Amino acid sequence: MTNQIGQDVITANGGSDQFNFVGFGSQAIINGPAHVDIVDHSTGLTVTVNSGNQIDTISGFGHDPLGVIDLANGAGNYHSVADIMSALRSDGHGGTVLALGSGPDAGSIDFVDAAISQLHASNFAIV
Repeated sequence: MTNQIGQDVITANGGSDQFNFVGFGSQAIINGPAHVDIVDHSTGLTVTVNSGNQIDTISGFGHDPLGVIDLANGAGNYHSVADIMSALRSDGHGGTVLALGSGPDAGSIDFVDAAISQLHASNFAIV
């Protein structure tokens, strides 16, 4: 699915989805065990992650200075943005991965082609 001019809200409730965002101020809400592929050509994209057992990839997020990942409902079991920043790791192919837990069902967010240095504390929130 591709949005048109921004300010759209899209919710994924499990399954596999691909979203292409353009424009300004859109939001993706990801619930439950989902496999979501996001292509971010927008400014100010907010991705709300409501579960720690999803596998998400986000391309282009490192070029969105106003983009925010909201970890909600204890996703990842992080207690501060500093915890999130210290948990960022290389994905082994030029990007960054954030684990959403440590158990066998734990998911992750892979920031494709965004080095750790491109992600800042302002890109994350715990809600």
